[in-house]
Amino acid sequence: MDASISLIILACDARLSVIITHPQRPSLVPIELILSHIFGQVGINFMMDLLESNGFDSIMVMVDHGLSKGGILTPCSKTGLSAEKTSRLYIGNAFS
Repeated sequence: MDASISLIILACDARLSVIITHPQRPSLVPIELILSHIFGQVGINFMMDLLESNGFDSIMVMVDHGLSKGGILTPCSKTGLSAEKTSRLYIGNAFS
């Protein structure tokens, strides 16, 4: 019986040495680096011709396709919507 216990202990030691010598995982990325890339890949769409509410009849939908997978819904008006106004809405809502 002592011989079989010795064999089991030797087998466990061999397995343990394999587990210990296994390559380590890479270190985690600091939060500051992750936060700097949020809303780095953005998709912008418009939902237009909705029922008017508080003077708005459209919604600008911004979705982060990168890290956060978050979205921002911004009310806007279809009339007078241009590239300049879209960029102002994007900068004012995504980075505030």
